[in-house]
Amino acid sequence: MSQAYKIPEKFKNSDTVYHYTSLRTAIEHILPTMKLRFSPRKHSNDPVENLGDIFSTSHVGHNEPSSSLRDHANEVRERFIGLTNRTKQICFCKNPEISRESQTIYPAIEEYGFCKPRMWEQYGNNYEGVCLVFSLSKLEEALPNKTFYKTNNLNYVGYSEINRSHVSLDMNTLAKIGIHKYYPEFEASIKERLFLKHQDYSGENEYRILSFKESQYDFLDVSEALLGVIVSHTDNNQSLFKTLERQLKGTAPLYLISFLKENIHFESYIAYKALHSSIENSLKNKFDTA
Repeated sequence: MSQAYKIPEKFKNSDTVYHYTSLRTAIEHILPTMKLRFSPRKHSNDPVENLGDIFSTSHVGHNEPSSSLRDHANEVRERFIGLTNRTKQICFCKNPEISRESQTIYPAIEEYGFCKPRMWEQYGNNYEGVCLVFSLSKLEEALPNKTFYKTNNLNYVGYSEINRSHVSLDMNTLAKIGIHKYYPEFEASIKERLFLKHQDYSGENEYRILSFKESQYDFLDVSEALLGVIVSHTDNNQSLFKTLERQLKGTAPLYLISFLKENIHFESYIAYKALHSSIENSLKNKFDTA
């Protein structure tokens, strides 16, 4: 039977996004500080996201570029390298449009952004992690200075389109309009390229926040945006439920999700505690009256 009827309404709308992480990271870093750390983009495993491979130079003409033009080209390259090195990101999973919503009372639970098995395996510590639930609008409000940040949905493409999106330093245009006008246009093209990912990842339905701040580390305050915490319920992490509950201090509800052989079980931690307390009391009364 579908568990979708148990999902809180606030988890279902387009403003809700999800961030998968390990239980340890949530307990030791995120929840105590209520901050998410931006990860350096250059650590990404996806070759499509490797900016270092997209820089090249083009020049048409018989004459060699002048020394001043070569200097400007080198400056563009150095600024590009600087942009590459300082770009950091936080990735979220969105709810897709639920195609069967008009045909059934409860859509399949795996259609929601927090219930993607591959995400739990890859980013949720092999089904033993957590999925943090946020309000996207609140996250964007928390960005301290919009000048240093860029946000957008990802565009999933194949290799042919990736090749077409290659950004090359055009020496002819640089010579024609000058570096002060050329570089902002060049950088804008590069930043658009930062929201491409190979189509094989399209099921992630990713929303990305980028930081271009010069500092080595950057953090996003999520204290006003956190809507809930979903923890994968396994035999190995039951002892940590109370730790999570204490850290949340009532600021956001805790939910449990279990991936079973034939279905997925979803429930609030309050309901879980009430059920187990009832079972324990029934067993206690049974043995007391025996």
